[in-house]
Amino acid sequence: MKYARATLALASLLIVAKTFAITGAIVIGVRLEGQKATITILNTLKHNITCYTVHLKEHHADGTEYDGHGYTEDLVTDSSVAPGSTREAHVVVDPEVKSVEAEVVVVVYDDRTAQVKPGEERELEGIKETRKKLAANMAKSADELASKDPDAAERLRQKAEAVAQSADIRRVQ
Repeated sequence: MKYARATLALASLLIVAKTFAITGAIVIGVRLEGQKATITILNTLKHNITCYTVHLKEHHADGTEYDGHGYTEDLVTDSSVAPGSTREAHVVVDPEVKSVEAEVVVVVYDDRTAQVKPGEERELEGIKETRKKLAANMAKSADELASKDPDAAERLRQKAEAVAQSADIRRVQ
């Protein structure tokens, strides 16, 4: 009976862990060169990735670990990561770091949905706020540009509106 309970508890934990895995973007490689960690991320879904957050766990030469270093790349105004494609993130790390582990904890898609690892909701909120601020700054720049170049100002306004809309992200799992 004791073993049956332990097996059931372990199976429950495995089901919960599988349920919360980020499936649309995975780390397929981490390379450490001096103070630069290069993290290769693969888009495994059918939607373009417009933003992702990776958390790093750094292993130092003295045996200590630092867990919680994060890196977010928002591609909302740039090219996104197409399905089946990879993207390299370059992150500066402490010179004493001897190895790095990386995990995708938030991924946002071009259909304005996101996968978020439990406990990382603040990361998603930060992405939304950053996009809202970017849209507001773009709109302000468009207003300032309007008298000098109305066509360019209109293009910038349209892009600002698209960025503002991209901040309306719905979490899925």
